[in-house]
Amino acid sequence: MPMRVFLCAFLAAPARSVIDSVDDLHAHYGEIFPSHNRNAASHLWATYIFQQSTKLSTAKLTELFSGFCPVSGSPVRPFDGNRYQYELDRLGGGRSTGVTYHCCAPCVCDTTDFLMVDSKSVQTADGLVALDFLVVGDPCENAAALQSPFVDPFSGTTETLQQVAPELRCDASGKLHGASYSDHGGVIVGMLAHPSQENGDTPAQLAASFSGYCTERASSGFASGMGLIFRAAAAITPLRAKLVNNAANGATNAFAATSPPPPAASACDSILPASRVSEINALIANKPVVMFGMPHMRCTMAAAERLERANACFHWEQWTDAADPIWTYFQCLHPHEIVGGMQMHSYVYIGGEYIGNGFKLDPRRNGALSDGLLSSKLAAAKAEFTCHKDCSSLAPKHDLEQLEMLKSQPIALLGWTSCPCTNIARQRFESVGACYVQVVWPEPTAPLYKYLQCVHGEHHHSFVFFGGEFVGDGFALAEDRMAQPHFEAAVAQTNARRTCAREGDSSLVSDELKSCTQSNDGSTTGWTRTGSCNWDPSDSGYHEVCVTMSDEFLKQSATHDSNDLSSVVQAGGHWCICAWAWASAVQRDPRNFEGITLECERTNAKLREVYQSYIDAGADLHSPSGAAYKAKEALDAVNRVCGDGSGAKNGAKDGAKGDGASTGKATASAPKPKGTRRNKTMAKWRKLRRAAR
Repeated sequence: MPMRVFLCAFLAAPARSVIDSVDDLHAHYGEIFPSHNRNAASHLWATYIFQQSTKLSTAKLTELFSGFCPVSGSPVRPFDGNRYQYELDRLGGGRSTGVTYHCCAPCVCDTTDFLMVDSKSVQTADGLVALDFLVVGDPCENAAALQSPFVDPFSGTTETLQQVAPELRCDASGKLHGASYSDHGGVIVGMLAHPSQENGDTPAQLAASFSGYCTERASSGFASGMGLIFRAAAAITPLRAKLVNNAANGATNAFAATSPPPPAASACDSILPASRVSEINALIANKPVVMFGMPHMRCTMAAAERLERANACFHWEQWTDAADPIWTYFQCLHPHEIVGGMQMHSYVYIGGEYIGNGFKLDPRRNGALSDGLLSSKLAAAKAEFTCHKDCSSLAPKHDLEQLEMLKSQPIALLGWTSCPCTNIARQRFESVGACYVQVVWPEPTAPLYKYLQCVHGEHHHSFVFFGGEFVGDGFALAEDRMAQPHFEAAVAQTNARRTCAREGDSSLVSDELKSCTQSNDGSTTGWTRTGSCNWDPSDSGYHEVCVTMSDEFLKQSATHDSNDLSSVVQAGGHWCICAWAWASAVQRDPRNFEGITLECERTNAKLREVYQSYIDAGADLHSPSGAAYKAKEALDAVNRVCGDGSGAKNGAKDGAKGDGASTGKATASAPKPKGTRRNKTMAKWRKLRRAAR
């Protein structure tokens, strides 16, 4: 659901250096939106650019306008995949064609329904230039409507624009504060660039082809994208009622969607070389079953899993780069393959008939092909049923040996750390002090993980073994699916030790972990709001880093990482930030860490394990915005500030626990066992662990 934070108004810009790129524009986010609420406030981006127009070439000004979404106000990194072509009404009469950029598909619907095109003469470094811009009506023509309630389609709560889009406020003259206006009085929220101004390498997505999707979105109550925020604002003063040359009362239904025909195949053929188009058509015509899809995408894997279960042979044409023109080609052919506001990554044909995206074969989804219908289509296409699934090639021999050793233990857990199912299993085991061994991965790409999915099903993201038998994923252990008496009985049958109660957390300097929240702080920090940066198996963000906060970090984290902490902590306060957040400060400012201070006695020693697990897996940490940060640099910085922890009593060494940080290696929750037979088993186990390294 849309971010609910507040911001200060955008005032006349102070002296500043010339903006040189879209990234440079984004770096000024905190200046444009001081409190980081950009909801339906794209007019502030536009005004900020106009204030520097005399120093910008026309080409540079056009480039900068591609750096934000005209509907949501979100920063956008322009590329072929988020460029959309429109034919829209002009505010002065007639129609114009051009392109703009969006953050997501729902904004196409809102643009089609509400935005219009109008001219404005802009003084650039090249002289006075007439350009076309995307415009919306001024909501301040009916300022009282900003306080009118509407029901948020995500939460069902009643809200007002004044609450969720506070930058939409009126100045003393009754105009939208901070807005720039077009020649016919529209509020400028973006640019409609024309082919001579636009440098895209491949054809833009045709906005008209989204009409079916937009109709579905409307029927769902607009529960995607900006929801009703932008629509409510634009509907206050709908521009279509202001068409200069329109017929009397020419306003249209504000929530209507156009229904143009989908693009013809010939319009898509120009995206790929003619020889490649011929190859694709030949595959569709000659192969009984063919799937075009991007690996590791849920829709793609859903189709592959269903076909493999049926032992049906199929041809799979893959691409791994989202910028690959073959995906653009199939998006053009099948523009309505959008689920949850996201463009799908797979396209399935059986007997030359287009079936749909991969989810059409997922029996857990409404509208999927039934077993009977799928069987009849496969039979009619003369598909072969000789392709039995061989999973053994997915993982190397030493991984499979490691799996067998894990399964020889009473309880074993393997899984992807970001799935709640993994943490559910951990919590259940810890609740009864059950000892267990585990292998968890920070990314769902490890060979052994893919092997387990191949054997037990792609829908599993964790794998629990009791006495060597697969009992399901962590969700199967949830209290609403396995009552406590049943769970305890199942654990007892494994003969697992019950001596692995969790120990207390320690700090980076080996002592007992001190509270991060201090007497002068206005709010309580920690994943569970205890005041301390405690380890918790359900905390996939690892809020273990206690810092003294700075203004610079607050601004940079909100701008680059979509991580706005300004409502809960201010400069000088103390807060448990995520492992990726510390990594971000180190990567952006290796010397001063953007002004934050790492509190060694108040930061959890588990942090070192978290970083080491990502280093071992060769994976980056990611912020909510998707920005990637290096774990090694973050760990090195921790050790420079607080020492390397060689004397620390951290849980991985001294503790009898199953709450180890995510690793690609096996870790045991049990304390060292006694007894010759058990010692031999664990010696073999430790030897295998060393080999796995």
